[in-house]
Amino acid sequence: QITDSSFIQNAASGISLTRNTKGEIRRNLFQQTGYGIAISDNAAPLLTENRVLENRAGIVISGSARPVLRNNLVERNSADGLVVMNNAVPDLGQSQDPGGNLFRRNGESDARNTSAAPLISVGNELNPTRVDVNGTSGSRGVEYRATTVNTQIQTAIPRPQPAPPEPAPEPVPTPTPTPTPVPSPSDGQGLSDIQGHWAEAFIRALVERNIISGYPDGTFRPEATINRAQYAALIAQAFDLPDRRAASGFVDVPAEFWAAAAIARAERMGFIAGFPDGSFRPAEPLSRVQTVVSLVNGLALIGGTPEILSVYRDRAEIPTYASVPVAIATQKRLSVNHPDASRFEPSLPISRAEIAVMVYQSLVVTGQARAIGSPYIVMPPSAAVSFADIGGHWAEDFIRALAGQEFISGFMDGRFRPENPMNRAQYAALLVNTFMPLPKRPPTTFQDVPDNHWAADAIQRAYRGRLLSGNVDGTFRPDQNILRIEVLLSLVNGLDLPPGDPELVNRYSDRASIPSVARPAVASATLNRLVVNHPNLARLNSVAPATRADVSAMVYQSLVYWGRSPAIASPYIVNPDGNPTDPNPGDPSPDTAPLIVIDPGHGGRDPGAIGINSLKETDVNLAIALETARVLGGLKLRVVLTRNDERTLALEDRVAIAEQVNASAFVSIHANSAGLDRPNINGVETYHYPGSEAGEKIATAIQNSITQSLQVVDRGVKTANFFVLRNTSMPATLVETGFVTGAQDAARLVNPTFQEQMARAIAMGVFQSVKQPVG
Repeated sequence: QITDSSFIQNAASGISLTRNTKGEIRRNLFQQTGYGIAISDNAAPLLTENRVLENRAGIVISGSARPVLRNNLVERNSADGLVVMNNAVPDLGQSQDPGGNLFRRNGESDARNTSAAPLISVGNELNPTRVDVNGTSGSRGVEYRATTVNTQIQTAIPRPQPAPPEPAPEPVPTPTPTPTPVPSPSDGQGLSDIQGHWAEAFIRALVERNIISGYPDGTFRPEATINRAQYAALIAQAFDLPDRRAASGFVDVPAEFWAAAAIARAERMGFIAGFPDGSFRPAEPLSRVQTVVSLVNGLALIGGTPEILSVYRDRAEIPTYASVPVAIATQKRLSVNHPDASRFEPSLPISRAEIAVMVYQSLVVTGQARAIGSPYIVMPPSAAVSFADIGGHWAEDFIRALAGQEFISGFMDGRFRPENPMNRAQYAALLVNTFMPLPKRPPTTFQDVPDNHWAADAIQRAYRGRLLSGNVDGTFRPDQNILRIEVLLSLVNGLDLPPGDPELVNRYSDRASIPSVARPAVASATLNRLVVNHPNLARLNSVAPATRADVSAMVYQSLVYWGRSPAIASPYIVNPDGNPTDPNPGDPSPDTAPLIVIDPGHGGRDPGAIGINSLKETDVNLAIALETARVLGGLKLRVVLTRNDERTLALEDRVAIAEQVNASAFVSIHANSAGLDRPNINGVETYHYPGSEAGEKIATAIQNSITQSLQVVDRGVKTANFFVLRNTSMPATLVETGFVTGAQDAARLVNPTFQEQMARAIAMGVFQSVKQPVG
């Protein structure tokens, strides 16, 4: 077995398997070699979850080899993706075990077959027009067969026409449809059964958009399941995408069926498909895994790899055919698991609440809606990012945050090259990977972007999503460096950001060089804090080439705007509220800045909870509080600590300090305990007083900042009647930074590096709520 290894820049093959080789080749990377994987003789290994990228040829199978290929990504190889010769017979899927391989964007053919028989492909992404390109008379091609797995057929595979039935089948009875929902009021207040429900915010957001509605009795029934017809109706209401294929005309969906039009529309957009027998089964409940596969396929999402599925304790239960789509959904934060975020539960019927959250998250990932925080949205593990040349760089935090979400990467030599320019093709790829734009206009052809250009797909998606456009001469100029003004124009126009006051342009000392056509976009970008100017905050340098650092910072600020990433403090972000004549606009004067009281819980004779290895809560609280205060001070906020050493302090005294200084916000920092006999309980949770909207806002901002910045268990935002929350007149919150009794948390809470990271996350949540209100 060969697993989790990298085979890079070998002159011949990444790996060669000969004679009677068997075993597993799993989760490896084969990149920039001659042949990524070469299999010959009678070898019959299992190849699964490998990435085969940028080789001369991807997988070459010859002799009488009979390998099994499952869930591999074969992409951007300069010649062919898959080559099959001689008497080789690879297993590319069975009716009950689809292949799940992705063959795409290879230089010549995605698959080339000169063997003695056609390849049999079941459940793979393999475009028939990309098979045996420029092939000879010896090409045997690919025979596509449908899977009989009771789930959607992959959208990349044409659905076969059902054989004429003999005798004629009894039509599936049309189910008595659920009563057509009466749309709820626009504010969603008429839904009597979602108050306090874990998905309430998502449901109300979709109701306001007229995407989903309740029942005539004023209920939503969040825990009710949803069938395939109801799902199609929801999809047809939520998305308006170009047709990707023709509707099939399912044998069990008569024209008069209440959801017939919606089913046809959802199928044409690529969200749904039927079964090999030609049926749709409209009354059949939709499972969780079917929902995820549908959304990923319909939205054409990319970017996940199967190793990310390690976040699920029930990973083994995820069907093979769905591992790549579920990985993509996890990476893009579409996956929602209630009540346990670590369990995917693929075969369970999906509830109306869960489908509401997943559809809303689909709007978020495609730039149609702002993010809503929830502990049940699965957070992918942050990639460990290390570039040799960004330490101390002004954009280091932006680069690390963007790369940590796998939106941007560095070079093979371990460097990022932050001061290098970025060309238009590279920028298109970054935009598509980050924002997954939905098509808003028909495709076009750029005469200087051939089909085999490495960024052809990304350029087309960026164009159709209105994030980028071409030139009047019909070119795109993929190798031309992107300008700073072009970056702002693409983000403002493509993401439909709200307009800004035209006077905002006057804060730039070089405003005369800003093209007149771009001034509205500059005003909008300034209002929404997308503009990042280094080294001179007052100079936009609009027509200068954008460096990789510039682009990273401005794209990251777009994620902050949409609520998808926490704010990063930087003196180079232009503040729209600042005085343009100041050397550092937006810095408040010492007597007008918000004043934050930071309260390290317990202390002195009160050690708080005692955890693993006698870890004292008070030690953790004080260390994190002191660092939080330091970071907030660096952000030009005023800070008062209720204590800065190990002293005993009554709860009444803590409240009195906050009241005496007339604090803008009160943040109490604690660590949690579940008892030494329960080390499996870990996680972060943040509290506010019941009914306090201002307290809930700051608590939510802090919780979101922590969970988006650190790989921790998200236990959510909660209410409590704690003394310090009940008796303070200003917005107040209490943060439980982890469990001193938790096996995972205790090891981190004692670590100074983790304490600093936690403090920074808390500080950024506070800063975001008092200087840049959430939502």
